[in-house]
Amino acid sequence: MENTTFPNILPIFPGGKEVAVSHKVEVLVAAPGAHIKWITASHGSIPDGAIGPIGNDGLYVGRAKCPHPENQYNPGKIHPGHKCLYMSWGGVEEKYDHYEACVITHAGLY
Repeated sequence: MENTTFPNILPIFPGGKEVAVSHKVEVLVAAPGAHIKWITASHGSIPDGAIGPIGNDGLYVGRAKCPHPENQYNPGKIHPGHKCLYMSWGGVEEKYDHYEACVITHAGLY
């Protein structure tokens, strides 16, 4: 994976608190020809091909709908051990039992 530097500030949410970072970050990039799908899941289930496990907690890439504004999807971390997805919203880490897992098929990662 190649390191990419963003010229602007990127918000991240360690420990459920919003923090702005302006130093180098790693970005997950799918190879040309890869198919990225969001698969409905719940209660810690992980579909085949989901992106992960990541880190010591074995987290996976996911997303869930925020109640505001207008049910938009926001990224989060699926924690199979806690049987949920955590997503930061409004400076607080929220727990979601129903979510979508990011799955890559038909090609590898860079």
